[in-house]
Amino acid sequence: MIIGDVDRLQILTTYDVLVDDQESLVTSLAAHAEDHLATLRGFAGVAWLAQLPGPGQSESSAAAGVVQILQWDDPEAARNVLADPGSLSPQAGLQGFSSTISAACSELYRLDAVISEDGRDRAVLEVQPTGTQVATAIIVTEPAPGKRGWLAEYHHSETSDHIRHLPGFVSASFFAAEDSQRLAEIVQWRSFGHFSAAFHDHRFKEHVDVAAITRRPR
Repeated sequence: MIIGDVDRLQILTTYDVLVDDQESLVTSLAAHAEDHLATLRGFAGVAWLAQLPGPGQSESSAAAGVVQILQWDDPEAARNVLADPGSLSPQAGLQGFSSTISAACSELYRLDAVISEDGRDRAVLEVQPTGTQVATAIIVTEPAPGKRGWLAEYHHSETSDHIRHLPGFVSASFFAAEDSQRLAEIVQWRSFGHFSAAFHDHRFKEHVDVAAITRRPR
């Protein structure tokens, strides 16, 4: 999936589901995308990312997640899909997961910036099967009032000046929600080892801490 067109909208949908049901859920979502979403005006692409269980969690019982990223070339069509849950997700296909899906939320985002390891303003989002090396982090924040512009610029400058030079960094794509104050960031690293090692870098850890304290309290 290519990320780099500022006029292309993204619909990010997050499903909370048990790890054992991730594969079946993605299969259901993929069939719905092929049979329905791909036929709609403005459809530009779709990708799915499955969250891995955290340390100490068993793979069968851990609550995890699946993120669906839809791209649209037509803003009106994107809003129509977002307004119709039956169009966005296969409602009949999700009924079999009613005991394990605890929440699902969707929001419309516009691309704000892309920073890659070589400084280019576009990125290839690599979506690979579980067990491969590429690590993807999706971070959604709701900045405190008046902090959205500042926080977005801080993320951009820190990533451009420092983070993109860390070992294993691939790219970071920044998005701003159309209908709320939320910011979303999709960051890819060459491996989970590289991603974990980044937290040993003082400036990277400081970057994460600043993002945390500028979020809206919940």
